[in-house]
Amino acid sequence: MKVAVIGDIHGTTKFLECYKNIQETDSDVDKIIVLGDWFDPYIRIDFDTMISRYNEFVKIWKSDDRIVSILGNHDIAGYIIQNDSTNRTIRFGEDRKKITESIKPNLSKSYLTYKIGDYMFSHAGVSQEWLNDIQYPYHNYAEDIMNCKKGWTADELSDICTFYPYDWSSCGENPHQSCVWIRPQSLYSCAIDGYNQVVAHTRVNEITKVELKNGKDLWLVDDDQKPNYLILNID
Repeated sequence: MKVAVIGDIHGTTKFLECYKNIQETDSDVDKIIVLGDWFDPYIRIDFDTMISRYNEFVKIWKSDDRIVSILGNHDIAGYIIQNDSTNRTIRFGEDRKKITESIKPNLSKSYLTYKIGDYMFSHAGVSQEWLNDIQYPYHNYAEDIMNCKKGWTADELSDICTFYPYDWSSCGENPHQSCVWIRPQSLYSCAIDGYNQVVAHTRVNEITKVELKNGKDLWLVDDDQKPNYLILNID
């Protein structure tokens, strides 16, 4: 299976440029996986432009069943669970509501994790410590993550992606951080066994592959909103 993976968008034209290039150069891909963070730009982009670009993605998403959309921390925090303390962001009144109104209708077909063969895709990475933390009595959150549940509710996202006092980290630097917040340095020693992981979230100069402590590969694809994408050929 040929898979294209696109990292953080942050209000830019990255997805649109990558999708155009995929159509022209890699039209035989079987899946196009977008790793989230649609909003909160690192450069000045107005809200209406961000929303317009996101809505253009949604139209393409609805027409191309190869596309898999994964939620990032900048999609969830402040817009879905509306917790301003969870990460740096730009959120103001009516503009925040506009983004919320754009994202929420698409939760039913959005993922936190997605897997193909022995490759696990998420915004930031899946830690075994975090899976242990979220396996509460009467919930199946860990199983849902490993089974790549689609259609998370706002309450569920609040349960498993919000920081708790005992594991809070402003930078995601401990093994208890969620699949939308953990950093590669923390993921290195606590990544789930048996899977190569493909993540965005942490900016790198270019798409990079490193080896995890468990011997599997970790791909980092957030190359600072450049119009690049990763191609994987997965058995």
